[in-house]
Amino acid sequence: MTWTPVKGADALSPDGGVMAVTIDNVAVALYRFGEDYLATGNICTHQYALLSDGFVENGCVECPLHQAVFDVRTGKALSGPVSKDLETYAVKVEDGQVFVDVTRPAEISEAPADNRIAMAEERDQRCFAIVGGGQAAASAARALRDTGFTGTVKLFAREQALPYERPPLSKAILLGEAPLHGPTLLDAPAAEQLHIELHLGVAVTAIDAERKTLTASDGQTHAYDQLLLATGASPRPLPIPGADLSAVHSLRTLEDAIAFKRALQPGRHIAIIGSGFIGLEVASAARQRGCDVTIVEAAPRICSRALHPMAALRVHRLAEQNGVRILTEVQTTAFEAADGGVALKLNNGDTLRADSVLVGIGVIPETALAESLGLEIENGIVVDRFGRTGLDGVFAAGDAAVTRREDGTLLRLESWQNAQEQATAAARTMAGQDTAHDAVPWFWSDQFAHNIQMLGLPTADDQMIAKPGSNGAETLYFHNGERLTGVIAFNDPGAIRRGREWLRRGLSVDALNRLLENTAGAAGDARLPAPLRRGTMSDLSNYYVWPREGLTRVPDWVYTDPYIFELEVERIFHGPTWNYVALEVEIPNAGDFKQSNVGPTPVVVSRDEDGGINVFVNRCSHRAAQFCRDLRGNTEEFVCPYHQWSYDLKGNLAGVPFRRGVDGKGGMPKHFKTCDHGPTKLKVTTRHGVVFASFEAQGHPPPRRGVRVL
Repeated sequence: MTWTPVKGADALSPDGGVMAVTIDNVAVALYRFGEDYLATGNICTHQYALLSDGFVENGCVECPLHQAVFDVRTGKALSGPVSKDLETYAVKVEDGQVFVDVTRPAEISEAPADNRIAMAEERDQRCFAIVGGGQAAASAARALRDTGFTGTVKLFAREQALPYERPPLSKAILLGEAPLHGPTLLDAPAAEQLHIELHLGVAVTAIDAERKTLTASDGQTHAYDQLLLATGASPRPLPIPGADLSAVHSLRTLEDAIAFKRALQPGRHIAIIGSGFIGLEVASAARQRGCDVTIVEAAPRICSRALHPMAALRVHRLAEQNGVRILTEVQTTAFEAADGGVALKLNNGDTLRADSVLVGIGVIPETALAESLGLEIENGIVVDRFGRTGLDGVFAAGDAAVTRREDGTLLRLESWQNAQEQATAAARTMAGQDTAHDAVPWFWSDQFAHNIQMLGLPTADDQMIAKPGSNGAETLYFHNGERLTGVIAFNDPGAIRRGREWLRRGLSVDALNRLLENTAGAAGDARLPAPLRRGTMSDLSNYYVWPREGLTRVPDWVYTDPYIFELEVERIFHGPTWNYVALEVEIPNAGDFKQSNVGPTPVVVSRDEDGGINVFVNRCSHRAAQFCRDLRGNTEEFVCPYHQWSYDLKGNLAGVPFRRGVDGKGGMPKHFKTCDHGPTKLKVTTRHGVVFASFEAQGHPPPRRGVRVL
């Protein structure tokens, strides 16, 4: 037992204050509630975000990245997107000093839910069968046990792999940041503890609803009392010649991701058909691995199904800024083998050559079993808000299901959150605890070092209010003239947290404007002009045209449009201008540094071992986190707190990426060169003890005279 004192713990707010501490190389989050102190691991078990940067409320901490929620006292994961609990650590207070022992867990009196079956005096004799092996299936199995159901639970998965998360397939798996077996949702030990029978690599081939039996691909017949169809979806094929070439890929399973990862070699050209989130996330990963990328999109704009036109415009610009070529209103008519790669024949007469192709044009719900039962099918298996189909004892959830809402309209969602929460509601209803799935729709995407999160279902006709935040963050609020309908946040998870509550309340536009005016950190707003409310790309193209009157009238968008504002910021601060960033006396010694800004862009000003002054962007090359957290100080290197990429005093990527790595294993592809992946460096000059920096200065330093230092 080793007790380590924690300095500064007494300064924490008694109302849920939290601080980050490192003890024996263990990242710890220390919390204070009144006079009680609690400690957990500080790294979210989902995607490595720091919980000390999150939100603490009612004894729980919410991850700042994807809003996973943990009970601080027990470490238990309470909501998606996470199922793995946090480590807890023993804490004591002696003579006003707080001590933490990371060698033993906190003392918890609560009995684990996993032991319910073992503790039950009489087992339920019913059998609940789950067909599927993805997010919905695993969530339903866990939820059945959480309700106290003690009967038999059987899960049939076509894939041989344990149930795993699919979002990492287009991100972490391709980048080598996750184990090749994928982040599991229900591993073998957990399944054993929960008494869940896993039938892996076994497809269900037939269901007899009258006898309540199902036939599996291994020839076995299983009786059931209630059935959940969580059959998921399959990639939509592109019905053109050459679609079966070996260099043409789709991405839905772990095997698909592992195969496509081999194609992402530096210098290769990757063509992506479709510009939905899967296509954009793959484009981001491919660029990060040193590939050239071209996206071919048949629609007039990218993300036409998922995003409001103005949000899509921002994502389009982000992709292009990261070197992705985007072709819109272009269709691929054929694939042909060519020089070890693929030639894409386009409907505009051009030929695009690529080493590999990914087809990402959506998915088709797997409804064959449901159709055999005579269930209602409308682009998915039709269910009510409780997950019930039209056949007694048969439920459906996840990507295969479409919900008939109270107003009679049908809604089908393809998201992590929907799969988990809809399946959980259906499982609870199966167990006799009727639970409706009425959550606010939520999606997220990590691409090009940006975290994009979306709430609600705004339409192209909705009006928009843009709220710029700090360090390049921005949040878009949508309304129909009366009520808030959706929120899209770029690198601003706090806005998602607020927006979720506002959407639940049905916030009015007047109340929204008042709240945004009072929101800390908000910096002005810009409303979407009326001509753009229809939201087509042709409207955008027509709108951004200087009027025929020439100089006699300045159009409104010059002053009010948020996109034009972004372009002006880019031109002014990222153009050939010199910007004040520091005084030389602030960094007199080697290793001294301070944070500063060039316009909205955070930068680090440092003095290296040779006495030179360096200015570079304070964003990690991996996921854009600020790797320099202190306002000023002295150091030998900067280490990003998320995945521990390290940078020297000149802004070079110095350390081996993923020093911690997945499951204790680090490493990057053998072709990875640190010199190609550092943050953007600015040109630097000094005048009279003042440090200036510029992104694109062409030999025009600030004037030597007229600069007065106070």
